[in-house]
Amino acid sequence: MTKRKFAYWVIPPEADGEFVAAMEDVLEVFSRPYDALVPVLCMDEQPIQLLKETREPIAATARAVVSRLEFHYTPKHGSWLNIAENELSSMTSQCLKNRRFGMIEELRKETAAWHSAINRRQRGVDWQFRIDDARVKLRTVYPKIVV
Repeated sequence: MTKRKFAYWVIPPEADGEFVAAMEDVLEVFSRPYDALVPVLCMDEQPIQLLKETREPIAATARAVVSRLEFHYTPKHGSWLNIAENELSSMTSQCLKNRRFGMIEELRKETAAWHSAINRRQRGVDWQFRIDDARVKLRTVYPKIVV
């Protein structure tokens, strides 16, 4: 049986305008100064199969809340730009890998212990990769305009 390597940080191999546009949009958001009134939240999903519990459906939320949100999507091949995905990847490999949970309470207990320990060592994200850096280091993904 051959082992396959999984590439986490994939960048398109050639010029890709859609990737560049979404990447620069995300990088622009990360470059904004901190504003407590306009927080920046990174979100991602983590599929975990619970073996015993079922949940009751939650009523839909009011449209007024959603209309106040501004969405910026990580581009395809741009998982490395999603801080939440990076954190979930760490949690999966350090806390959840090869484990099964029967109840949500057990899952919550394990993930709470993990994030408490990790938060004691970590203060936040100091994102340093900027649009100007991308234009130099990732120049091959930028479309070439021929006149």
